Amino acid sequence: MRKAVRVAVAAGAWTALAGATWFALARLATAVSLRRGAELQRWRWLHELLPLHLRRFLLVTAGVDESVPALRSVLAPARGLVVDVIAHRRAVVSLLRPETVRVIPARPESLPGRPGSVDVVLAVFAAHELRDAAEREALFAEARRLLSADGRMVLIEQHRTVRTLAAFGPGAWQFYPSEEWRRAAALAGLKVVATRQVSPFVTGWALAAG
Repeated sequence: MRKAVRVAVAAGAWTALAGATWFALARLATAVSLRRGAELQRWRWLHELLPLHLRRFLLVTAGVDESVPALRSVLAPARGLVVDVIAHRRAVVSLLRPETVRVIPARPESLPGRPGSVDVVLAVFAAHELRDAAEREALFAEARRLLSADGRMVLIEQHRTVRTLAAFGPGAWQFYPSEEWRRAAALAGLKVVATRQVSPFVTGWALAAG
């Protein structure tokens, strides 16, 4: 009986230690991510992924946030639209006042614009919010339809990896592995032409017709 108690106590101690270690690693990962946050928010690195000639853009968001004005300034003097592909979800509330930026509600299967009318479709932390595979595939297909001959789709996402699982625990399951984006891109006739590791957890991909 005493031996069983000792075993149970030891198991509990190890569980508590593992939990504390996981929590500490998650805090460390968050701190690293925040330190790189300044680089992420400046968005200057984005030029490495953008097409050479940029006149028109479509910025795809999922619940518009404070990064949109900064992104628009980086894309200037190009002109374009900002769309929210999950605006139909009533629970989503924009963090920007309506007068700050004009956002067009859209669905991933029907993005606004004529075929070949934009030079870049930029999806920033938006694609993973589409929880249905058909919606993700539709987003990539619509991006391909809208892109000009030398246009690019630029995807900014966190990917589910061993690193993100260790750092964020169950929260990492909201993200998809990079294979999912390659799959959706391939179905749309897009291929990876450039990448940029922005932080230990955030990657930028440039996709073009292939």
